[in-house]
Amino acid sequence: MNPEVLEELGYRPGRELLEAQVLAAMMIVPAWVKLCDLQTTDFTGKNQRIYGAIVTLFEDGGDTDGASVWAEVGGGRDFAEHISSVLLTIPTGFNFPHYQEKLKKKLLEEKQVYEAERLSQRIKTGVDPAEASEEMRERIKAETERLRPETRDEPTFTETVVEILRQIKNEETILAQITGVAWFDRILKGMMPSDMTILAARPSNGKTALTLQILAEASRRNIRSIFFSKEMTQAKLVIRLLQYLSFEDVGRLLRGSKDPELKQAALSVADEAKAISANIHVISEKISGEDFIRREIEKAVTKGATLMAFDYIQLLTGKGRNRNEEVGLISTAIKNILKDTGIPGIVLSQMNRGVEHDNRRPRLSDLRESGNLEQDADNVCFLHREKDNIGEHTIFLVSKGRDIGTGFCKLRFDGKSQRFSEITN
Repeated sequence: MNPEVLEELGYRPGRELLEAQVLAAMMIVPAWVKLCDLQTTDFTGKNQRIYGAIVTLFEDGGDTDGASVWAEVGGGRDFAEHISSVLLTIPTGFNFPHYQEKLKKKLLEEKQVYEAERLSQRIKTGVDPAEASEEMRERIKAETERLRPETRDEPTFTETVVEILRQIKNEETILAQITGVAWFDRILKGMMPSDMTILAARPSNGKTALTLQILAEASRRNIRSIFFSKEMTQAKLVIRLLQYLSFEDVGRLLRGSKDPELKQAALSVADEAKAISANIHVISEKISGEDFIRREIEKAVTKGATLMAFDYIQLLTGKGRNRNEEVGLISTAIKNILKDTGIPGIVLSQMNRGVEHDNRRPRLSDLRESGNLEQDADNVCFLHREKDNIGEHTIFLVSKGRDIGTGFCKLRFDGKSQRFSEITN
């Protein structure tokens, strides 16, 4: 996370932040409490009391939300502010196992440092070095076995059924994020946390237009997003947004048109454009690799972003020995970032020319320059123009859907407003 943002929340990168992320995940999704195998002493300061309160509430069958935890610890302004800052460290409780493993790793590192310092002090006092070293190894081994057990009893299938039904009854299931674009949400069944969705098409087939449409409609639902756009400047994206909202080609105004109706159309959606843009953080320059992307995404997440889009992956440079390896490393890096932050992402991609030459619908092998895109993605979608008895239209084709299967729908693209709509007949 960005150090300045963490400082605003009162956190330093390290154990304190990891503790907060684990606690936040359990307050957001109570089912994780059952899977938490940490001890109260693994937490520090106020976090010890918060963890104890979460466990007590869960065992008593109560809610573990922030308000309930605050009441359980005895209330007070200090705890109210601390619990609020804890909940702000993650956007979703989906990735509890990831946060817990990172905290365990940090605890082991601190244990090893502590035991090494303790060994040094004991030897200075005259304790036999061999004996002291053996005792140190035993303590580290015991802590390692506690935090990273080699084997863990797997629940029976019946136990898993009972647990899932309990989550459904208590409405603890992970809900997909609905963007507000009806046909997109229906086919993808919403966007699950950490899902990486590839949206691929040949040039000028509407990848950027559809992405901006999704982010704009998501913004209407108060969903904040971060949009990396190496393809277009912020100014061009603003024109696209004004076209989308006004249903008019207001871009002509920047190309010299004095049409008063276009001017009025653009100004009539000014307030709406400002409101929607407030939820979309656009980065259009100096996009330069995994570290930069991770830093900007984590910064946006701390400010409430729960959706990411990147336009487009082949424009990003990496450290591979060739272009295929470069794109593959970037793809894997973005996938890991989505997993770490727990937010879904739309990653735009180019396609090979084979689709046009063969006059066919696209397939997974048409993704340009890397097989990693197909492997890393949870969903792979294509935009493809074709003609049939209803005339020329665009196919939105899901060729890979990890949890949703495959499918397609027919779309009509309005170039004047830069928007897609479903052909329902």
